[in-house]
Amino acid sequence: MAGRGPIVGQRVADNPIMAYPVCPCCGDRRPAAATLRRRPLRRTTSWQPDPLWQVRRHPLCGSCERWLWGVLDEVRNHGAARPVPLFGAPSTGGRLPVFEDQCQVCLAVPQDYGTMIDCIPSGGSRGSWPAFFACASCDAWIASLAEDGRSARGEATRAIDGAYGDWPHPNLRELRVSLDLADRGSAATIREACAEMGVEVVGGVDTVGSVLFVEASPGASVTRVVRENVKIVRAVVVVTPFGAGRELREALQAGASNWLTLPLTPQQVTAGLATTLRRGLRVRWDELSCLPVASLEGSDRPAIAFFPLGDTDVFSVAWLLRRFVRGYDEVVSVGGQVILLPRAPAERLEAVRVRLDLLLAGRAHSAPLDAAATAPPRLDLAG
Repeated sequence: MAGRGPIVGQRVADNPIMAYPVCPCCGDRRPAAATLRRRPLRRTTSWQPDPLWQVRRHPLCGSCERWLWGVLDEVRNHGAARPVPLFGAPSTGGRLPVFEDQCQVCLAVPQDYGTMIDCIPSGGSRGSWPAFFACASCDAWIASLAEDGRSARGEATRAIDGAYGDWPHPNLRELRVSLDLADRGSAATIREACAEMGVEVVGGVDTVGSVLFVEASPGASVTRVVRENVKIVRAVVVVTPFGAGRELREALQAGASNWLTLPLTPQQVTAGLATTLRRGLRVRWDELSCLPVASLEGSDRPAIAFFPLGDTDVFSVAWLLRRFVRGYDEVVSVGGQVILLPRAPAERLEAVRVRLDLLLAGRAHSAPLDAAATAPPRLDLAG
């Protein structure tokens, strides 16, 4: 692996933004003490600056710069051993730092894209952060905190949908869940969500009649586990990191019923269980995006279409959307396009779209979809 990793620790002379009328992270009128810089990389024969994406900069006041570094330090030093209680916080899943090109937040090995992140001080503020390498998922999560950290700090709820998790749990008390996961953070999150619903979690051996959660890993086959269990369990849900698109496709072809992204949130687990049981065996999966194929026929539900930019593949867009939308929102494939159906009033649609554009960080273009103009009146998951 020597020579393949990105250069870490370098300093680049850069003019940070010296003052902003409002710090976007906290919303207060404070001068910028530092600038968070995200430099996109792409791997060809080695990791190099990606010419398709611009360097992105986020001004931070002194308080927000210290808070954000503290959050990152907590995630990077403790990982799954002591999960950070923030929406979508990454988990190391028990992985160890071995290779040069591992994400230095979640320790996953990115396949094609990554980002060098550092923080440049303004004037006489304290020293800058050491530069570190992040995968696309962790990069998007860090950028979302830099752009608005108020809800994460308990100072505000997200304007687009109110308090996170403020929705009734489905009645799944007759259900049993079993786990075959290496990622300890994911297993803990599933147990937490099931405890809240009164759902029993059984050991990995006793899978008969349960909903089985299995983990996909880049380069490792999860297909055998799916095939061995699909006829004796009620359903199989695949927990998938960003770089395991091929492994996920094989698992879905082998009979998996649903998939969720790593790291998990309790809300995504709860919604994923409810969706899996509601669909039964009727779902059909799009081969490229791994999304359920849907038919929008005159539906009046608010919808947003996402179109990959540059050489971003459609699975990357689908994975990032499923990673960052709320569990009860639907991400589907309609005619090969990635469509989000948020459970939100039509007047909130633009706020949802703007937030997701930020998280996708230029990897896709989004546009409101006039689903009512597409045909007669129905919304179905095909299959």
